[in-house]
Amino acid sequence: MTDPRIILLDRKKEELRRRQMRGSLLEWATYLCNENDLPSIPPDSKPALHHRFILDRLQSVVEGRIRKLMILVPPGAGKSVYTSIAFPTYFLNVFPNRTILACSHTHTLVEGFGRYCRNIVERHSNVLGYGLSSDSTAAGDWQTNKKGRYFCAGVGGNIAGHRAGLGLIDDYCGSQEQADSESERQKTVDWYKNDFVPRLWPTAPQIIIANRRHEADLVGWILENRPEGWVVIRLPMLAEDEDPLGRSPGDRLWPEWYTDEQVQEARKDPRTWAGLYQQRPAPEEGNFFKKDWLVEYRPADLPRDLNFYCASDHACKTKQVNDRTCLLPAGVDPNGRIWILPDWFWDRADTGVVVEQMLKMAQRRKPLRWWAGSDHITGSIGPFLSRRMQETGIYFPLDEVTARGDKSARAQSIAGRMSQKMVMFPSYAPGWDKAKHELLTFPGGAHDDFVDALSELGRGLDQIVKPNLTVRTGNTALPDLNRPITMRWIKASHKRREREEANY
Repeated sequence: MTDPRIILLDRKKEELRRRQMRGSLLEWATYLCNENDLPSIPPDSKPALHHRFILDRLQSVVEGRIRKLMILVPPGAGKSVYTSIAFPTYFLNVFPNRTILACSHTHTLVEGFGRYCRNIVERHSNVLGYGLSSDSTAAGDWQTNKKGRYFCAGVGGNIAGHRAGLGLIDDYCGSQEQADSESERQKTVDWYKNDFVPRLWPTAPQIIIANRRHEADLVGWILENRPEGWVVIRLPMLAEDEDPLGRSPGDRLWPEWYTDEQVQEARKDPRTWAGLYQQRPAPEEGNFFKKDWLVEYRPADLPRDLNFYCASDHACKTKQVNDRTCLLPAGVDPNGRIWILPDWFWDRADTGVVVEQMLKMAQRRKPLRWWAGSDHITGSIGPFLSRRMQETGIYFPLDEVTARGDKSARAQSIAGRMSQKMVMFPSYAPGWDKAKHELLTFPGGAHDDFVDALSELGRGLDQIVKPNLTVRTGNTALPDLNRPITMRWIKASHKRREREEANY
């Protein structure tokens, strides 16, 4: 017969252990690991170094020391297991009458998290100190017997009428295609501003778990526009300087799980590596435009015998409040090399300011052609620009270009020239570092105004020089490629091209 004192001692130990788990998220998560109740975690394993780091910050959320927390970690690192499954069940123990609003890029994904949470509460109610309510047990919407609630929805879905004491977003973007779509990114930001945040109590914590795929994704937008109060956990696959886990630069995350072969495979795609694995969606070596294509020049290098052209990208739409207008002047030398000139205009400005800057640049450079998108000119500044030309007597030939294809397709022409080192950039120009960053992060960067203006320049020059490269037969004389391009030749070339297109 077992001694009653031993039974009593075991009960006291068990009760002490339960109190420890209720007071420590790390203890609770370790318990779930031991019970093999967390998916995608190796059996009988304990929270790894980066898991303990994340759990510590989540504990600070519970204790009120952190109210806004971002967790940026590579895919497969277990961040969702601890944040979207272990944490909500612990949170409802500490705050038994609160509602948790959990969201993800699809309702199916977040409902799966809700199912795991519900099942854990059902199996371990004696440890947690609360159980499920008998009248509300759906995977995506369940309640506890202490008036707590877990409710989930897809990002962009309807969440009206649900007030929450904790807001949790886990992976708001489901694919690279979605991340690259400006309209999809804007939808996510609008949903966050107008639906998600208003559903939270004023003091409710917010937690966002993400893999970065684009500089201007939801995390990028928040950090640029509403950074106040956010604590960011960024744990790259390979450690960098001042690593928060204390790793040496180059050390692999979770080496017991990730292999060197996995790392090397991920590094084959620079953009995927920079965004998903290093949480910096801006590969320094360049993805579309390569770093070694950027040929720089100093003032003394600039030739004198240049024919001048301009191109521009205008931020004229209501959705483009954060974009800049870029007016880009360039000169073409007798060898066809393009020299981007340092006196560009690149800023946020209203229509009146932009038009005056265009006139000043035209007066200064006297461009043979100026290319800009037709939706920007006809759809916005055209009438005002025409009137100011008449008032000032400053005229220049403006070609309105119709956009065809996506931004990457429109940038192919200038990219081809850059790959042959036929585009020169002024290293001394104010803002060149910003322009270089935009080029190297395209198309995944937050902004592309400079790239768009440069693309218009490349496409416009293609229209002029293409007849020069066509082999002709019969009595048609071939132009002398060693002679500089003149206005007379440009007019003749333009008329010839119009005749050819009409005959075609």
